[in-house]
Amino acid sequence: MTAEKLAAQLAEIEAELDNGSYQPGPWERFLVAARSSSAEQRRALEPALTRVGDKLHLRRQPRTFAVERALALEALAACGGLAMLAAGAAAGSAPLLSAAALVLAIALQPLLKTSTGLVLGIRYSYAYLWKGEPRFKLQYGSYLAAPAWQRLLLHASGTLGSPLGCIAVAAVAAASSPTLATVLVWIVVAHLAFQATLFALAAAGKRRVPLLGPLRLTSPGAAGAELRAALRDREARET
Repeated sequence: MTAEKLAAQLAEIEAELDNGSYQPGPWERFLVAARSSSAEQRRALEPALTRVGDKLHLRRQPRTFAVERALALEALAACGGLAMLAAGAAAGSAPLLSAAALVLAIALQPLLKTSTGLVLGIRYSYAYLWKGEPRFKLQYGSYLAAPAWQRLLLHASGTLGSPLGCIAVAAVAAASSPTLATVLVWIVVAHLAFQATLFALAAAGKRRVPLLGPLRLTSPGAAGAELRAALRDREARET
C-alpha cells in the first residue's frame, strides 16, 4: 500500500474518532498494512500515528500522569526497595526481605521496560494505571517506526524486571533466610514459565486468555504478537 493510501486511511480513522462515529476494526486493519510498509513510510506517518493512537487509547478515559513524574515515582519505589533489602540483610529479617522483593518486583518491571524503550528511541506519551499496575503509553508512531526486532526486544525486556528483583533479594537472603531465598527462586521459575506460555500463545495466534484478557496488553503477549507479525511479513515479501 502506498504512503498516500496509508495516510488517507489514518486520516479517516482520526475523523471518525473526532466525530464520535468510530467503531473497532479500521485501526487493526490499518496496522496490518502499516507494519508491512517500508521503514520510510512508517517514519513519515509517525506524528499522525502517535496522535491517533493516543486518541484511541484516551477513549477509555484512563487516569494519566506525566511520564517524568511516573518514572520518578517508580525510581523512588525502587530506591525504597533497595533500602529495605539493605536493612533486611543487616538485621537478618525475613519480613523486611520479603517486602523488598515485593517492592522491587513491582518497581523494576516498568523501569526496565521504559528505559529499554528510551534507549531504542521509542518514546512515551503519558503514564496511566491499568488494573492497579503502572503502564506507560507508547507514542505509537515512534514504536511502529522502529524495526521489528527492537519492538520485540522492548516487550521482552518487560518480562525481566520482576524476576530480577526477586533474584536480587534471593541472593542476599540466601545466608540469613535460605527458605525465603528458595521460595523466591521458585516464584521466579513459575513467573518465567507463565510469561513463556503467554509468549507462545500469542506467537501461535491466540489473542485472549480467560481472566487475563487481551494478550497484547501483556509484555510477553505483545512480544509474541510482534514475532508472529514479523514472520508473516517476511513470508509475504518472499512470496
